[in-house]
Amino acid sequence: RHQLLSVARTFLDLTDRRLDRIATQLPVEFGSDGKEFKRDYSVNLSPGGVFVATQAVMPVDTTLSLRFQFPDNGRRLACRGRVAWLNHAAADKKPHLPTGMGIQFASLAEEQLNIVRGYLAGSMT
Repeated sequence: RHQLLSVARTFLDLTDRRLDRIATQLPVEFGSDGKEFKRDYSVNLSPGGVFVATQAVMPVDTTLSLRFQFPDNGRRLACRGRVAWLNHAAADKKPHLPTGMGIQFASLAEEQLNIVRGYLAGSMT
């Protein structure tokens, strides 16, 4: 399903809105290929991914290591993701969002997914 949607998004500019996306500002650390982690902030989060506001955008399809700390319970989440799309001056897809990148989570374990869902459920109340 994820591979099919990824290909469809590439060619048809589709988005998957079955996953709840919640506006939230969390510190996010990200890096690729063992390089030093950068730190910026999320704009929104869903069980499928995160949009990170950053001037340090990386090319689409870059694999990243991500780290989050959730304020509600102090739990940390470390996972992998893939840059799915960019929002910047040369490719301003969503003018209501700042410069940054949409990152799709890659294979979250059930426990990791439950951390994200628990945070989102608490944010919606």
